[in-house]
Amino acid sequence: MNEMPELFGLNREKLEKAAEEFRYLLERGYNREGALNFVVSHHRLDKTHKLILLRGVFSSEEVEERRRKTVSFKELGGRVLALDGYNVLIVLETMLRNQLLIEGDDEYIRDVSGMHGKHRVTSLTTTALSVLFDELRKVQPKEVLVFFDRPVSKSGELAGITRQIMKTHGVMGDSLTASQTDNAVISTGEIALTSDSVILQKAKKCFDIAGHVVKEKEYGKILKLKAT
Repeated sequence: MNEMPELFGLNREKLEKAAEEFRYLLERGYNREGALNFVVSHHRLDKTHKLILLRGVFSSEEVEERRRKTVSFKELGGRVLALDGYNVLIVLETMLRNQLLIEGDDEYIRDVSGMHGKHRVTSLTTTALSVLFDELRKVQPKEVLVFFDRPVSKSGELAGITRQIMKTHGVMGDSLTASQTDNAVISTGEIALTSDSVILQKAKKCFDIAGHVVKEKEYGKILKLKAT
């Protein structure tokens, strides 16, 4: 994995200072949106850097809660898993493109591509899905239920492709579209596979399957914003 002294023209030291200030405000109970906007304005950050802070910085209370909920990779075996399709897929495609990923305070890996809602099926998509199910096959889950956001163009086609790749890799389960993917993942299965903060907050048990694959494959550019 590659470390980067410069990111999108912004000095890393400046970004880490902004993260430190954002974290400081969160620890003191400030509203997340308000605190983020204040820090972004103070440091004159652009939309990409705002997204890095939004997806990478959390209060110690949030971090501890996620650690309590997070299971190990081996614990996925024999369980019914609910997988947040676009969330996981976009991280894996970003990894394969060797583009920027971030590891947040909670140790979950996220992209900053802004692709959600704009995803397009390419040959890289099938590669990412094959990598995903090849890894999941190792623990032999009882069932994997993959959910894609129905409003996104071609989500039904993608669900079909996913279903076929699951079958090819010998992974039991199904791939579906849902009008509210967050709710579907939270209410279905025993363990939620995602790095989406909304789902992580509400699900009983979680695992960062995309982050696990990224760390196993040692691909991609990883920016760590973890608190010191």
